Amino acid sequence: MKIIILLLQIKKRVCAYGRVSTDDEEQLTSYNSQIKYYTEKIKSNLDWEFVEIYADEGISGTQVKNRTEFRRMIDDAMNGKKGSHKH
Repeated sequence: MKIIILLLQIKKRVCAYGRVSTDDEEQLTSYNSQIKYYTEKIKSNLDWEFVEIYADEGISGTQVKNRTEFRRMIDDAMNGKKGSHKH
């Protein structure tokens, strides 16, 4: 009798969200650094599938209604969106 064990590793689908509250140069550097860091972090993990980086630029974090990318990320997650690699 032969026993075959098959292990399937299902990758976790991972996205990230970045935001800066102003458009000044220092904040834009932070914005670009966030996008770069999280893109590399997700793509470097073999157990993760990169989905997308969502990011709002020059948007205050005090109200979700103004954070369109944040809302889109939540909507995509709730609707089981398949990844479209934005960044």
